[in-house]
Amino acid sequence: SLSTVPSSVTWPINFCSPEFPCTDTNPAGAGITATNKYFTAQMTTDPSLMLTPTDTVEFHLVMPHANDTSTTTILAEPGSGYNADGTITIIVKASDLGLTPAGIGTQKLSLFEVRVSEQGITPDNMPDGLSGQGQFFPVGNSFCAPNTAPLADLVAHLHGTTNPPQGDPPLTIDFTGAGSSDADSIDTIASYTFDFGDGSPPVTQSSPTITHTYTSNGDYNATLKVTDSRGKVSNNTGLVTIDVDLPLDRVVSDKVHGGGKGPFDVILYDRSVYPNGNGEVECRSEGSGYTIIYTFGPEFTVGTASSAPTITNGGTVGSHGPVSGHPNQYQVQITGVTNAKSHVITLNGVPVHNSTNNGDGTLTNVSAQLDLLVGDTNGDRSVDSTDVSQTKAQSGKAAATVGSTFREDINGDGFVDGTDVSFVKSRSGGHLPP
Repeated sequence: SLSTVPSSVTWPINFCSPEFPCTDTNPAGAGITATNKYFTAQMTTDPSLMLTPTDTVEFHLVMPHANDTSTTTILAEPGSGYNADGTITIIVKASDLGLTPAGIGTQKLSLFEVRVSEQGITPDNMPDGLSGQGQFFPVGNSFCAPNTAPLADLVAHLHGTTNPPQGDPPLTIDFTGAGSSDADSIDTIASYTFDFGDGSPPVTQSSPTITHTYTSNGDYNATLKVTDSRGKVSNNTGLVTIDVDLPLDRVVSDKVHGGGKGPFDVILYDRSVYPNGNGEVECRSEGSGYTIIYTFGPEFTVGTASSAPTITNGGTVGSHGPVSGHPNQYQVQITGVTNAKSHVITLNGVPVHNSTNNGDGTLTNVSAQLDLLVGDTNGDRSVDSTDVSQTKAQSGKAAATVGSTFREDINGDGFVDGTDVSFVKSRSGGHLPP
């Protein structure tokens, strides 16, 4: 209680600061000792310690305390005082403690020791002993200023270049959030949180730059959120789309006709031949089934998919896997495919090695459309008299000996004959969905 203030008593608070860190002669953390320099902020009723002995109570700062001839004592700032309940407030300038605006958030006061000292009596220390405890990071008055949210800005390039963030897998991308900003002059960007959009965990770090590798094809939305030095998170989200290409060059429906003729390919996908992405109609009868062959870029070596291919609108996968002797090809054997339907055959989980960057990846959602209409020799998506006439005109010829006569060899026996003509006539009127 300070309802009655005793005479000749001092209430000092000893502590260390950036200017006097209590390490002059002792290891860091040695504490408040007689051989260390430290600050003392105190209230006193001891006339021998007062700068203005006409006062009954004085608040002042000793800098530094201990055995130092350069010790300076100054009066504390107005507003210092005490309450009857024992609360003592001592106000001093931050600059007098060696604190600077540039050090906000990093400079600290530490090893606090509170004492009650009365002449002729051993001081009472809090905590017990002279070690001092605790630390305090000053933040400055600007910490209470209005805080505008920072602005996140995300830029991405192909690794080691200034090229757009796209290419074949595995694709390594350089990200930077260095363009992020904060309108408040007292704030800086303290942390950057990157989410790469591919299911990998977000990364939060103090650096604005990071590199990430995408191992699977697809379009990924990479995002950035930033947090300022006062903990405010950006209201906006930096966004960049990463385009990891599917390195698919060509897909065909492959068949060997009777007598070992062929194999002959119906092109289902090849943008060098059909730039719009459409392919040709498979007009041959199923027989022993269809072989769908996917050809990837020549720099790729493919492995066996982790899951079986899927087929829409009916059909069964007999087998699938890499093509022997062709490391960049993958084949799927299918049977029971419904006629006059468009079927999408999709591969997932195909492991690949890219010799260009010596990296490994996985291809997903590798799809090809098989438009199946038996008898549609001219590929116009319907079977009519034109197909009958075309087949008759090729009758008597071996498959593929003239032009593309393998299309008229509907039953795949190696020859175009009356059987094929009858086959086409029997399917007349059939058509594929628009």
